Amino acid sequence: RDLFAGSLALGALAARSAWTSIPAAAQALNRTAPAGSVPHLTPMRVHADQIADIKVCLRPFRPMGPRLDVEKIGDKTVIHNYGHGGSGWSLSWGSADIAVGK
Repeated sequence: RDLFAGSLALGALAARSAWTSIPAAAQALNRTAPAGSVPHLTPMRVHADQIADIKVCLRPFRPMGPRLDVEKIGDKTVIHNYGHGGSGWSLSWGSADIAVGK
C-alpha cells in the first residue's frame, strides 16, 4: 500500500528567526510564489478543509558540520545524527548509514 498515494507534499518554508514546531497553516496557505517564478506549475487552489496534515520540521545547523557519532550511556547506545541544516532530509539516509557503521 502506498502511504503517499493521492497526496501532495510541499516544502520548504525557512525562517531564521522562527524556531517552533507549531505549524502556521494559515501562513503556509497564504504564501504564493511570485508570478512567473515557477512557470511550469499551475497555481494551487486549496482550502483549509482539504488539508489532511501539516508537518513542521526544525533544521538545526552546526557550523562545523553534522554530528555523526555513537555514544554509550549506561547500557544504551545513542546514535547522534544531527546538524545538517536545510539539507537534513536529503542527507539523512546516507548519514544514518555512516553513523550506524561507527
